[in-house]
Amino acid sequence: MASAPLPYIGRRVLEGIATTSAGPMSEHLVILGGNTAGLAAALSARRRRPAQDLRVLVLEAGQDISYGACGMPYNLADPQRQPNDLLVRGMDHFRQLGIEVALGHRVLEVDPLARRLRLRRDGQDITLPWDRLVVATGAAPLPMSVPGLPAERHFTFRSLQDLRRLKEAIHGFQRVAVVGGGAVGLELCDALRSLDLQVLLVEAQSLPLPGFPHALRERAVDTLRLHGVELHLDSRLTQATWQGSRLGIELQGPARGQHGSVACEALVNATGQIPATDFLPANPLAKDAHGALPVDRSMATAWPGIWAAGDCVVREHAVPALPGETARLWNPQAREARRGGRVAGWNAAFGTGDDTTLPLSPGTLALKLFDLEVARCGRLGLDGVEAPLLPEPVSTVRGLLGQPLPAPPRMAQALQANVKGQTRGHGMPQADDLEVWLEADGQGLLRGGALCSTGPGAALRVNVLAALLQAQGRVEDLLELDLVYSPPFGPIEDPLLKAASRLRTLLKK
Repeated sequence: MASAPLPYIGRRVLEGIATTSAGPMSEHLVILGGNTAGLAAALSARRRRPAQDLRVLVLEAGQDISYGACGMPYNLADPQRQPNDLLVRGMDHFRQLGIEVALGHRVLEVDPLARRLRLRRDGQDITLPWDRLVVATGAAPLPMSVPGLPAERHFTFRSLQDLRRLKEAIHGFQRVAVVGGGAVGLELCDALRSLDLQVLLVEAQSLPLPGFPHALRERAVDTLRLHGVELHLDSRLTQATWQGSRLGIELQGPARGQHGSVACEALVNATGQIPATDFLPANPLAKDAHGALPVDRSMATAWPGIWAAGDCVVREHAVPALPGETARLWNPQAREARRGGRVAGWNAAFGTGDDTTLPLSPGTLALKLFDLEVARCGRLGLDGVEAPLLPEPVSTVRGLLGQPLPAPPRMAQALQANVKGQTRGHGMPQADDLEVWLEADGQGLLRGGALCSTGPGAALRVNVLAALLQAQGRVEDLLELDLVYSPPFGPIEDPLLKAASRLRTLLKK
């Protein structure tokens, strides 16, 4: 297919790649995606090989690169801040480093055998060859098809452009529905309430925050209600009606019989995300059923010459308690994307071997919900009880962030301790309640943990667990840590240590 004229950003770069003959500049690394993982890959590849040896091109489908998506809910909550405040680096910064960036280029098709891309920009199709490819296209919002829902009142919250659109429109609304009770959905509830809007939360499960301990999820419900969020749990959105400026949404679930209707003026889809890899061939060996790309420790995919990183990948890892068995984990977090992008870019620069690898991430997640802090790390059973957990059926096994995952053929017995304490030393003012859930297998190997406090002091404690989990630490390793003691910062027996002591008691029974 002949390439179309290229009168747009990236013309010189694309034409150069398409016409360069064999020689020192014949190797081209193309990176799909211009945010965390993609730019980390580009910088890593450039550090390994200079511009005269390797041409690095980043293709971005949107009009923004290098922005902090995790800060979007907090930007939304502050009328004085602009969405562009989240931009970190501009295109000139990367070009000065010998990295070319082309905006507005959407990938339509990848041919792994011919090593060619088909792109579209402004309605024109372009064919582009590559020697090595890094896929860092991230994830897209889960599609939500609701009959009768007008597009102008339906918002997603994934990209910087999504933030711009919602922030511009929000001043005309009084009552907004958030669909989805995961971390992003709850952060949106907090942000919208801070703007003095009436907020409805619609969640298909009986409690928000899937993947967290049951009692912690109940505390999240209490906090939402305390701050005026109208909850519609165990409910699914079936259709919408639009009359004038009023939007009616129909909900269905056992809690409301057959149907129920609630009114709002706009709806924000926070139901989740799906890997953005629809342009890649459907290959059961190289893409899973959800579209994610399985990668090894070097971030290489099953396709030769293609690496991947970020929210579009799943990583295989060994199950420590089950020798010889593996599981796949999807961990769509910014730090994981950055770490994976660095590894992918470094290895793709030469395209041979696995010169550097990415260790297994324990998967950390922290969330501020009004005055509540919650955090988790690793793998937890679904109930916070001090009892052996039965083998979980496939349908209830969840990954690091609560996402459903295939279960290993068998699971080791797990024990879980739940303790309550405080964030500060005895007698200190402004001490907040702090609750800890800690889990280990029957041999004392740490599996995961969760924390919750009614004020500052819980979330950063999860970093202790993250470090131990990544090092395959045991309960005794946690007990031997010399955690800081100072009354303004924590009690003499930190709640993490109390939970570890409780687990040691259970292990000796």
